[in-house]
Amino acid sequence: MLLSPSQVQAQAPANALLSISIVTYQPPLATFRALLCSLGLAVAAVREHLHAACAVSIVDHSPDPSAVRSACALVDALPLTLLHDPANPGFGAGHNRGIGLSTAPFHLILNPDVELPPQSLVELLRYMHMHADVAALGPAVCDGAGVVQSSCKSEVTLLDLALRGFAPCGLRQRFAQRLARYECRDLLDAGRIARVLHLSGCFMLCRTAALRAVGGFDTGYFLYFEDFALSRALQTQGQVLYYPAVHIVHHGGGAARKGWRHLRYFGASAWRWFMTQGWRLW
Repeated sequence: MLLSPSQVQAQAPANALLSISIVTYQPPLATFRALLCSLGLAVAAVREHLHAACAVSIVDHSPDPSAVRSACALVDALPLTLLHDPANPGFGAGHNRGIGLSTAPFHLILNPDVELPPQSLVELLRYMHMHADVAALGPAVCDGAGVVQSSCKSEVTLLDLALRGFAPCGLRQRFAQRLARYECRDLLDAGRIARVLHLSGCFMLCRTAALRAVGGFDTGYFLYFEDFALSRALQTQGQVLYYPAVHIVHHGGGAARKGWRHLRYFGASAWRWFMTQGWRLW
C-alpha cells in the first residue's frame, strides 16, 4: 500500500538539508544492506559537520516488499520512509516520487547497489553550497576492485552503443580511441572537476529547485537513458559537473550482461533517446 504525501512528510525531518531517493526492485540484499550501512555513516557525518538532517525515501517496486522492509529495519541510524508500488512504473517515475516529496534544497538520486564513503555527502554538499551555479554533481565511480569506471558520457551514437555492448574485445580495441572519447576518459584520467554532458544516474546530487524546474525524470524511459535525458535537461538550470575528489563504489552496470529483459529495456530506451534527441549513427 502506498503512503500518502502527508504521511510521508510527517516522517521526514522538518529541517532537512538533503533528501535522498532510492528506487529498488528485488535488490541483492547483501549489496542493499551495504548501501544502507554506508549511507547511515554519510548521513551521520552531515549531521555532525553541517549540523543538518537528511531524509531518505526508498521507493520499492518489488512485487513483495518484505525483503526490502526487513533490510531497512536493521538500520536504525537512518530517517527512512519506505513506499511500495508493485506496479513498477520505472526507475525515473520512482525517483520522481521522492523528488516530489522533498522539502530540502538538495536532492540525491541514488542507486541501491552503491557504497559511499562517510565524508562524501559533506564534501559534495559544501561544494554545491559554495557554487550556486551548479545544478548537479556526479562523483568518480569505481567498481568493487577500485577501478574508476566511465561514469560520464559525451554525445552518444549507435556505433558507440554497439561497440560497448556487443563488440568482441579485439574490435573494441580497434576503436579504443573512439570509445575513450565517448567515455570521457580524458576527464577521468585528469582527475579534475569538469563540465560534462551526461552523468551516471547511480549517484546524482542535484538542486531540488532545478529538478522541479525540468519536471524531474522523463517517465517515458522505463530503465536506461533516463539519466542522460535528465542531465541534458539540467544543463538549462546550471552547470552539470563531474567531481572526482569523491569516489563511490557502484556494483551494477552492464545492461548487456543482465539478460534479454534488460536488453529489451535498453533497446526501447535507446530508440526513445534517438527519436527525441536526433539520430547519430557514428
